[in-house]
Amino acid sequence: MTYECSASEELKATLTYLSSAGTGTRKIEESRFLSSSDPEGTAGLHIQYRELEPGVIQTTCDLSHSQPMDWFFFVFMGSMGHAIYV
Repeated sequence: MTYECSASEELKATLTYLSSAGTGTRKIEESRFLSSSDPEGTAGLHIQYRELEPGVIQTTCDLSHSQPMDWFFFVFMGSMGHAIYV
């Protein structure tokens, strides 16, 4: 997975998930930000998915609001193995 965050006025984070799986990659990426876990935070992220090629999914999240941004970084750090779940 790669991470990119734009420093422009539009605060957006882009995650690119790379897999050799091909099929099912979108489902894997969509399960990262489950709306049932935090419906308010997830809705505020305005998540957009784009398949660049088989096995490569690009996820763009809006970080312009504080609550969704907190949720994004919590999930992101967990994906990278750096979250503490209490």
